[in-house]
Amino acid sequence: MLRIFFQLWWLACFAATHYKSHDEPKAELPLADKAVHFFLFLVLSWSFARLKRDRSGRELTVAFAVFLCYAAADEITQYWVGRGTEALDFAADALGVALGLWFGSRAPVTRESDRENPDRREKTKEDG
Repeated sequence: MLRIFFQLWWLACFAATHYKSHDEPKAELPLADKAVHFFLFLVLSWSFARLKRDRSGRELTVAFAVFLCYAAADEITQYWVGRGTEALDFAADALGVALGLWFGSRAPVTRESDRENPDRREKTKEDG
């Protein structure tokens, strides 16, 4: 279920950052756009980290780099749909990715297969 959520959330992130409404009102809250970017990438990276059984530093570093590349590409391609490309949006994306991976990697591994087979769960704890 989390895998489907992750995939749908990534599509939603792309759609949200590439949709340009012609009658789009300006946000009255300062930095509201940055908060949206932060939240989208926080949830995206958190759900990814929760999916991974191996949460080693190397794997999380690679995930961080991949998400940063995606965030940069996301910002660059917004120009082509009439939205602005901003360094602060990228910074909000990066902060969301870092915190999402950090929080997601610290949560206990819970999988349906682990609940069905307690011996497997104990073995996973000993390995990690």
